[in-house]
Amino acid sequence: MKLLKFRFNRTGKAVISFTAAHFSHHIIIAIMTPLLPLIRTNLHLNYTQSGILLSAFTLTYGVAQLPVGWLLNRIKAQTFVFMGIAGVGITGLLIGFSGSFYLLIAAQIIMGIMGSGYHPTAVYFLSNVVDHSFKGRALGIHTIGGSLSYFLSPILAAAAASAWGWRGAYISLSIPVIALGIFISLMTAHFSRTLNYSSDKQGGNGTLQSNKAGSIPAGTSPADPPAVPPAEASAASVNWLRLVTVITLSVTIGAIVGAVIGFIPLYAVDAFKIKESTAAALIAVIFSAGIWASPTAGFLSDRLGQIPLLLFAGLIAGPIIYLLTVFNFGPLFYILMVLTGVVIFIRMPVSESFLVGETAGKLRSTILGIYFFSSSLSGGLVTPVIGRLADKIDFRTSFRITALFLFILVVLCMVLLLAVRGNKKSKKIQLLAE
Repeated sequence: MKLLKFRFNRTGKAVISFTAAHFSHHIIIAIMTPLLPLIRTNLHLNYTQSGILLSAFTLTYGVAQLPVGWLLNRIKAQTFVFMGIAGVGITGLLIGFSGSFYLLIAAQIIMGIMGSGYHPTAVYFLSNVVDHSFKGRALGIHTIGGSLSYFLSPILAAAAASAWGWRGAYISLSIPVIALGIFISLMTAHFSRTLNYSSDKQGGNGTLQSNKAGSIPAGTSPADPPAVPPAEASAASVNWLRLVTVITLSVTIGAIVGAVIGFIPLYAVDAFKIKESTAAALIAVIFSAGIWASPTAGFLSDRLGQIPLLLFAGLIAGPIIYLLTVFNFGPLFYILMVLTGVVIFIRMPVSESFLVGETAGKLRSTILGIYFFSSSLSGGLVTPVIGRLADKIDFRTSFRITALFLFILVVLCMVLLLAVRGNKKSKKIQLLAE
């Protein structure tokens, strides 16, 4: 339990609050993939159109996150939380009432805009509140919220779709999400005011000390840029080659693995001839790994470092995707589903923890915006490509090509990171000799 251990002070309350917000944010977002076989059948879509439907959200979600780094310094956190939960829920209702492929595309685009600000806001907020030595675990715990929603939503959506169809599933799940969004955004606003009030009562020392709870400058909101801790990097001291390489590595892993996950229900239905409800449940199996893999990865990153864990996730991702095309549907296939989830939930908290530790101040919010923008944008571009390959060739070949590309890129990034590390050590030795 050591990896989950933290004091139930303002830090603990912040982590719990945003974990609940993360859960609520993904409930509606998570059900398009498991319901895709039903939507595909109802609207007579091919693989390319199915990929475009998924990409309409992820591309918009990514592009809209680019200005969030700038907006974080000007818009309060509760605004993005409201849009990311209640706004997404309202768009879920629009999807439920959509009657054509093009209306679904439009609704997916609106949902991407509504939800775009949540992740940069949550990570930036927590990075301001939580002590540096606890950030990996805090971000890992925060990720549990998303994994729980991706675990439960496909099960709930499959049950609702069996009773009322895929449109009924969207409508029935969107209504409680809207209510949750209103409540959690009000809670976030109250929490921010409490932090400011407590900060002001410190007697002018300018920080909110809470026994490993981090600090927030007096008179500012959690959406404002924090004072730069001396232990963290300034813009001048950032190793840009290493930073760009890690972002490229993380974004590529997330884009390719996420795109493959988007097609798994369709692949399972068409390749193994299983029921659509069973295929929907596969998504829950994948994201069940986040309940334990995410906090474990956050804990290990605080002790072992982020880059080794990220490289490990990348090196196993390609072989996992390849093996999906080798095994028949059965116990080994389910194990691969869990391992796919492990890759996703190592990558997320570890990458976020690295970026938070590598940057500071306004640079941090900008880099986070670029990171989340790149992750969603690349995922949105890869998904229709895999769908097009599946239409032209077949799913197995398209997955194998994707797996090979990912493995080669991870190896190249690993070599580059080792070279950067070697140069850093050489410079240190040279300085000591002088």
